[in-house]
Amino acid sequence: QMLALSWEAGKAADLDTEQVQALQDKIRGELDDMAYRGLAQPVPHAKAVLSETEANLEARARGEIVTLPTGRKGFDGRWGGLEPGDFMVVAAFSSVGKTSLLCNILLHAAVQHGIACAIFSGEVVGDVLMRDMQRILGGIDYWQWPDGKFPKEVAERWRETGDRLAKAELYID
Repeated sequence: QMLALSWEAGKAADLDTEQVQALQDKIRGELDDMAYRGLAQPVPHAKAVLSETEANLEARARGEIVTLPTGRKGFDGRWGGLEPGDFMVVAAFSSVGKTSLLCNILLHAAVQHGIACAIFSGEVVGDVLMRDMQRILGGIDYWQWPDGKFPKEVAERWRETGDRLAKAELYID
């Protein structure tokens, strides 16, 4: 269901504002339904969650909760990076940089920090995601050579970035 919804979201650029809002509400509803269907115990009272929040803040202050920097200074400065178990859904109109943002964060985590990461997209197929990550990691302006015939030094950098990506714990669907 989520893949079908993400496909709809990918086509959202052709929708007006009210239609996009309705689609976002539909996605939120599906996520809520999935979350509640999977619960094996009652939803905790706010009091229990508040005490857990307090304990987590104290652990963070002691340096016991390690966050993963995303490599995005604005995000890391505001939220301190990603915490273990974070799950995010990034939704926006087409061609605003969602995939590039996620590829940058994944590259930072998988290549720089050796963290296992996975990505799936309802808009972009796996080989295009890989090409984008190679382009980003290698600092290669892929579109300068639409025929794929890179100059020798660029081809070598392309292969090197491919080797680095092959060694990373990176899963692409």
